[in-house]
Amino acid sequence: MELGKARLSDISIPCNPPVSFGDLWRVAKLRWRTILAATFVILGLIALVLLSRPTLYKGTAVVMLDPRQNNVVDVTAVLSNVPTDQTSILNQIEIIQSRNLAATVARKLHLEDDPEFGGGGGGGLRAWIGGILAARMPQLWGKPPKGVASPANAKGEVDEDLVSDLLGRLNVSQVGLSTAIQIDFVSKDPDKAAAIANAVADSYIQDQRAAKYEASVRATQWLVTRLKQLAEQNKRDELAVEAYKVAHRITEVNTGVPGVSNTVLDQQIVTANNQLMQARQDAAQADANLARVRLLVSSGRAGEVTEVVGSALIGQLRQQEATLIQTQAEMATRYGPQHPKMLELAAQRRELDAKIDQEIKRVVATAENDSVVAHSRAGSLQQTLDELEAQSTVQGEARAGLRELEINAQSSRSLYDRFANRNLETQEGEGLLTPDAHVISRAATPHSPDFPKTPLIYWASLPLSLLLAFSFAFARERIQTGFKAPATVEATLGLTVLSTLPDVSNALSRSSRPRRVVNEINKHPLSGYSEGIRGLSLALEHGATNAAAKVVLVTSSVPGEGKSTTALSLARAFAHTGRNVAVVDGDFRKPGLARLAATAKPQYDLVDLLERKCTLDQCIQRDSSNTVSIVPVSKRSRAAPDLAFSQSLSSAIGTLRQVFDLVVIDSAPLLPVNDSKALFGLADAVVLVIRWEKTNRHAVAESVRALDRFGAPVAGCILTRANPRRYSYYAYGATTDSKAFSSYYQT
Repeated sequence: MELGKARLSDISIPCNPPVSFGDLWRVAKLRWRTILAATFVILGLIALVLLSRPTLYKGTAVVMLDPRQNNVVDVTAVLSNVPTDQTSILNQIEIIQSRNLAATVARKLHLEDDPEFGGGGGGGLRAWIGGILAARMPQLWGKPPKGVASPANAKGEVDEDLVSDLLGRLNVSQVGLSTAIQIDFVSKDPDKAAAIANAVADSYIQDQRAAKYEASVRATQWLVTRLKQLAEQNKRDELAVEAYKVAHRITEVNTGVPGVSNTVLDQQIVTANNQLMQARQDAAQADANLARVRLLVSSGRAGEVTEVVGSALIGQLRQQEATLIQTQAEMATRYGPQHPKMLELAAQRRELDAKIDQEIKRVVATAENDSVVAHSRAGSLQQTLDELEAQSTVQGEARAGLRELEINAQSSRSLYDRFANRNLETQEGEGLLTPDAHVISRAATPHSPDFPKTPLIYWASLPLSLLLAFSFAFARERIQTGFKAPATVEATLGLTVLSTLPDVSNALSRSSRPRRVVNEINKHPLSGYSEGIRGLSLALEHGATNAAAKVVLVTSSVPGEGKSTTALSLARAFAHTGRNVAVVDGDFRKPGLARLAATAKPQYDLVDLLERKCTLDQCIQRDSSNTVSIVPVSKRSRAAPDLAFSQSLSSAIGTLRQVFDLVVIDSAPLLPVNDSKALFGLADAVVLVIRWEKTNRHAVAESVRALDRFGAPVAGCILTRANPRRYSYYAYGATTDSKAFSSYYQT
């Protein structure tokens, strides 16, 4: 194929290929030995851990928080009852797990003398090492030597390490959503586990009762002292009030309302103010009446004035006037206007009108007098009120101080009364103090260990171990960055995989592997390796290029991929078909073809030929099997870069092309050096060797880019040292049996 199909932009290395069920099944089929071995190792480690751990028993006691109290005396407790909300329950759990409570339990049960808690030294390798370190380096280890009392024990206190050990074995938790608290304690001794769990519960109950009693005693003592102080303070405040009243001549009268008093001056002001309001109302009414009278009089309607209408005198005068008018009307029918009687009647009528007018004027004068009197009275009352308010202003400053003193006296009295009542309640409730919790389930001696639960752990560890082992195998499968299947190479790099060579050197020593592999084609022509070499030769001869290649260059990305063994094996495979084949060692920096072919040390080599120190015939040797001709490089040359790019090498390869039917060039790796790039133009076909599963994909991709940049006639690539069993899974699927293939091979 042409490398143009695999341009630089077409080469991409997938970082995280998707995982399918087939991949998982392939890992299980290919690495079942690894999975089983890892499973047994994990189970063995678990067994060792279980055997090294002591057997522990758990004692469990349960206490219930119950805020209900006996209401024999309806008083409020000095120390309030424990609420049963979630936060309060957690607070009680912290109290049970406190170091003070643990120290109380340790003293009560004399745990400082218990060997399990460090009193006499425990067993086991850890305790033995700890004892040695404590005896030889007590200050560094932090513990006194055995037999020497610690400072805490010398003072009668509990050692902090013992308390820490005790708390480390204690577990306190809430039972569901209830107010019950479960107390668990683990120990090597089942009786001891139950006893300590019960001791923790009892100590917690006693701690609650003691806390309430101490709080009540302290409150009573404080209340008694405070009552004495308040009594004295109240007495001083009340005496100050009375002294202030005397000094400022403040006289108070009882208002009839409890707690409310008033002064004589205040009452006078209230009376004067009420009288002033009434006087102002009377003056306003008098003014209104005067204005109405004047209006009616001025409009000639004086008869409509209320005082006029209600006046008896005016009524009589009106009646006389009416009688006179009637008499005048009767006499007018008989006498003329100038008749003496008619003139007399007119004179009488004028006299009556004058009397009426005089009476109306008197009514108006009376209204005016009433208005003046009303205004005079209002003014007098206003003057009196002003004088009283002036006196009140002076006295108000003194009363402000009096109110402050009265408030202080009232506050001290109220505070004294409350404290006196509280003291009485506290004294009555001291005998009724009960804890807010009680034990509802005491710990019984456990009959079976709590840890380790060996059967359960083993059964649970089996699937876990299998999972971990499979994960290890899967990770090992995924982290390998090499190529495992021809399809992956072709999809990733665009190169045709010409053949795959199985690994036949697993059972050989490192030094004898290469020679054993190159002799495989001669000694075992029907082996899988020989079949792979023949597949490569057929691909080069018939399928890889348009014309049969006479010069084949074999290269690799990095050293150690089997490039030289592949080149020599390919040459021998062509030689078995009757062709005259030569192998040229094109690696001037690290030559190894002569050693691999087991030839005698040559007198001349390719370097001598290129330096014109010998002829081509003088540097050609036959390999150990006498099947191919070798053009070796027996020594390293400092001029290796110059030799690879020299015209002499090009001429030598041209001569070999004419003499031999096939020339195979074993070149240097592509990535470390550039020598092979100079040989691309001398070859008809280039074969890239890739070590199966080992060569990094990115390294191979970079080599392909180099081949593309320099226009190398790439025929394809070949995978070397493939595991036959695993390769069949990757290449042909999980259902393919590699044993069916091996039946065709003979080794």
